[in-house]
Amino acid sequence: MAGVPLIGASGAVAGVIAAYLMLHPRVRVWVLALKVIPMQISAAIVLGLWALTQVAMVLVPQVGPVAWWAHVGGLVAGAVLILFLKRPEVQLFDRGLA
Repeated sequence: MAGVPLIGASGAVAGVIAAYLMLHPRVRVWVLALKVIPMQISAAIVLGLWALTQVAMVLVPQVGPVAWWAHVGGLVAGAVLILFLKRPEVQLFDRGLA
C-alpha cells in the first residue's frame, strides 16, 4: 500500500521528551551501550543526542517514510508548552533540587 498516509504519535512523544529534558536534565537514565552494556548516563546527553539526531535527519533528503518534521515540531511544541503548563512551583532544569 504505497502512498497511503499514516498517523502516529511520535511528534507527541518528542514533545514529552523535550519537556522532560527541560525539567530533569540531570537525572541519570539507563541505556544499553552497543546494545549489551548497561550504563547510566545523564538525561541531557541521551535525550539531547536524540533531539540532535531528529534535527539532523530533517537535513538528510528522503531517508525513509518517517515524518522527521513531526518529531522536530513536537520537540519545539513540548519545549514551549512546558513553560506555560508547568505548575508555578516547579523549577526548570532541576534548579529546585539540592
